[in-house]
Amino acid sequence: MADKSVHDLELELVKFQSQQDHLVHSVDKLQEDMKEVKITLFQAKWMIVGALLVAGFMNSETLINAVLGLAK
Repeated sequence: MADKSVHDLELELVKFQSQQDHLVHSVDKLQEDMKEVKITLFQAKWMIVGALLVAGFMNSETLINAVLGLAK
């Protein structure tokens, strides 16, 4: 390190700063993407729960008998 000039150290510092800026930008972008992923997973979870409930009701004899009873 002692054999490096001030100019070389400045260049390394600029390189380090640009890498840090790139990392901070990448992390910010990933955080935004993760918010979208969390929202999508939340929606998908409730769509699956809803589909299972509808399928359960459709396969339920009690519900079908009640619907048929109302139709008579």
